[in-house]
Amino acid sequence: MSVYVDSLRHIRPSRRWPSKTHCHMWADSQLELFDMAEKLGLSDRWFQAHRRLPHFDLVASKRERALEMGALSQGNAEIVAKMKDIRFQQEWDLRDGQ
Repeated sequence: MSVYVDSLRHIRPSRRWPSKTHCHMWADSQLELFDMAEKLGLSDRWFQAHRRLPHFDLVASKRERALEMGALSQGNAEIVAKMKDIRFQQEWDLRDGQ
């Protein structure tokens, strides 16, 4: 079981997200994801309960810290494969998710 991050993407900063870049952090299980989020100092309310890929958004510094703590870098192909994995979908409790 693991925690993953994808590549940084350039985005337009906004009031809600003042950073110019971000990435996604997800995991094989809710426990792992929330454990890493806690270690990174993320608030549970920042969790995005998307049914296909439950995740947290990270700024560049948090991405680097997650990698230092053992997260694995994944590309788009791996993300799509995870999103299509039915077993992955069934393991998450996302009653209030999107």
